[in-house]
Amino acid sequence: MKIKREIMDRVYKWVNTDFIPVPQSVVEKLLGLGLGDITDITPPAIGDRVYVFGSKNDEDGEIVDISVDRDIYKVKLYRIDEVIELEDGDFTVVRDSYLPMWGTMWAFRYSSDNDIFCDSEGLEKFSDCGFRIYTSEDYGFIIGIDGAGYDFFEQHWYPLYMKLMEE
Repeated sequence: MKIKREIMDRVYKWVNTDFIPVPQSVVEKLLGLGLGDITDITPPAIGDRVYVFGSKNDEDGEIVDISVDRDIYKVKLYRIDEVIELEDGDFTVVRDSYLPMWGTMWAFRYSSDNDIFCDSEGLEKFSDCGFRIYTSEDYGFIIGIDGAGYDFFEQHWYPLYMKLMEE
């Protein structure tokens, strides 16, 4: 327990030092003004709801597993309670709205930290930890959490920190 507490202390410091909170209302204004070309680039992750293209009955389901190479996605179809294998492009992730539920988003304090998103592996680490990722030519990367009512540090920031420390 003591080791996890020490790691959590580092996580709190990391988030409060290396990230700038961005009110979602600012992002909404930028979208409304057509400034910044803010684009959602979040890769699919386990637990995402999806709509399957070309299925017999316009199926909806949930990603339950992803291959190591991220070329095969196992999707549990809701209606028939069956798991099928799909490739990227055979489905689209279904979101409740274009922006995440939580009203605060974050940007990196230091532009050099944006390099983490230079490859798909960095994007996948954030996505796998429950972050939505947006990019803007003018503002770089902005991340958000599509959730509310629980401890974000425990559920999102801590797992992300641990994934990034694996390198």
